[in-house]
Amino acid sequence: MALAAGSIGTWIFDPVLQIFDLDAQSATIFGWPTEATTASLAAVLRLVNKDDRERITEAIHANDTTTPTKRFEFAVRTSTGEMRHVAARAINVAKPGDGKAHMVGVFHDATDQRAAEQRIMLAQAGAERANLAKSAFLANMSHELRTPLNSVLGFSEILMDELFGQHSAPQYREYAELIHRSGTHLLNVINDILDVSRIEAGALDIDPSEFDLAEVIAEAVKMVEFHVEKRSQRIVADLGFETIIYADRRLIKQVVLNILSNAVKFAGDGGNISVRIDYSAALGVDVVITDDGIGMTERDIAMVMMPFVQVANSMTRDHEGTGLGLPISMGIIKAHEGNLLIKSGLGEGTAVTISLPASRHMPKQQVSQVSA
Repeated sequence: MALAAGSIGTWIFDPVLQIFDLDAQSATIFGWPTEATTASLAAVLRLVNKDDRERITEAIHANDTTTPTKRFEFAVRTSTGEMRHVAARAINVAKPGDGKAHMVGVFHDATDQRAAEQRIMLAQAGAERANLAKSAFLANMSHELRTPLNSVLGFSEILMDELFGQHSAPQYREYAELIHRSGTHLLNVINDILDVSRIEAGALDIDPSEFDLAEVIAEAVKMVEFHVEKRSQRIVADLGFETIIYADRRLIKQVVLNILSNAVKFAGDGGNISVRIDYSAALGVDVVITDDGIGMTERDIAMVMMPFVQVANSMTRDHEGTGLGLPISMGIIKAHEGNLLIKSGLGEGTAVTISLPASRHMPKQQVSQVSA
C-alpha cells in the first residue's frame, strides 16, 4: 500500500530472457493494465524518450554484482500518450543456483515532483527578473531626481549666503536653510537607494587601498559628536594601535558611521556608546560598536536587515530614517568578504560587530607592499 500510494513500483529484470517482471504499480507507471506482469526490454525502450534509450540500455546490461546501487532517470511517453518522468533505482543480485545476475529495482513516477521543481525554478527566475527590474527602476529614478535636486541645493546655497544682496525680510534666509536641509536629506535618501540597487545587482564597486582603520573610526566618531553632546551621551573609543587594512576607505567609513549613528539614535538621552577594535591573526579584524539603549528582539534583528524596514515596539520612539543603513552596511561588508553581526536584547542595548577577514589586515612589515 505504501509503495502504491507513493507511485513506486518494483521490478526484476532477467538479462538472459530480456524480460521485466513488473508489479501492478510499475505497469501503471508505463500506462499498461495492472494485470500486465511482464514486459520485454524492447517494449519498455519503445516508450522511453529517444535521448535516454542508450543510457538506460547500458545501465540495464551492467551485470557486475559488485556495482553499488544504480540510479537513473528518464522520460517516457506511456501507452496512453501521457508524458511522465521516471526515476529508477536498482541493484544486481546473483540468482541462487547458477549465480547469474538479475537486476532488482524500483520505478518511481517523479512527474509531479519534476513539475513542482519546474514551477519553483520558473518562480525563482521570475522573482530574479522582477528584482533586477526594480533595481534598474530605482537606479534610473534616482539619477533622474539627483540632477534637479542638485540645482535646488545650489540655488538654496546662493540664497542662504545672500550672494546677490541682502534679503528684504530675514525669513527668506531661514526658508532657504529649510530648503537646503530638506534637499540634503532627500539627496542622502536617493544615494542610499542607489547603493541598495547596486548591492542587489551585484554592481557595488570596491576601490581598495591601505589605510588606518583606527583613523577612519576616529573621523566617524568626530562626525557624531555634535549629536552625542546634544543628548548628553558618553562615547568611548578604544582604538589601540594603528590598524592598517586593505579595503575601500569610503565604504568602510560609511558602514562605521551608519552603525555609530544608529547607536546614538537609539541609546537615548544620557546613554553610553563604546567603540573598539579587536584583532585575531586567525579571524581578522573586528570593529565592535555597543550601546545601552532600547535594544531589539531576535525577530527585530531579522527585520532590520531588510531594506526599508524600521522596527517599532513598545520601547521605541519614532526615529527618522529610511531603514536602509543596516542592509547597505551588510552589503558593503559582504563585498569585502566579511560579515556584520548583531547581538541585542529588548531593553538591554545592542552590540554590532563589523568583521573583516584576516586577508584584509596588513601587518606592519607588509604595509605599502600591496598593490591595488
